[in-house]
Amino acid sequence: MTFINKLISFFLNKEFMIFLLIGFFNTLFAMVITYSIYNLLHLGYYISSFTGTFSAAVLGFFLNRKFAFSSDCKIFSSMVKFFTVILICYLLAFTLTHKLFLYIFSILDLGLSINIIEQIAILFAQILFTLLNFTGQKLWTFKNKDKME
Repeated sequence: MTFINKLISFFLNKEFMIFLLIGFFNTLFAMVITYSIYNLLHLGYYISSFTGTFSAAVLGFFLNRKFAFSSDCKIFSSMVKFFTVILICYLLAFTLTHKLFLYIFSILDLGLSINIIEQIAILFAQILFTLLNFTGQKLWTFKNKDKME
């Protein structure tokens, strides 16, 4: 099986589809919280995005453990792993996109405010976060030994 075929089968399966469904509602929840804190409370990019992401992650842990991965892993150890993956994915996705979008838009010089650029970065960071998060949760957090090929 080629690398591309393995990659496709890794993401195009029932587990990933359930993860995406749960993630879709979690993402909406996270985005409402993030944009509300950013625009209404004006607490800034990192506080807003972290609060939204963390809030959705709490709910996501239980839903993904039960429905996406049907995991029988111990709650405490899988919760520690889950939030470790969330934190790593958050730092990678949101820091990378924030810096990248600020750089790209400064080169393009479109006259957009930092506020608009950061809100665009939040959207793209969320997409990257989802892909990284699924990978970490599947391969480490909810890895059931009996499901291994």
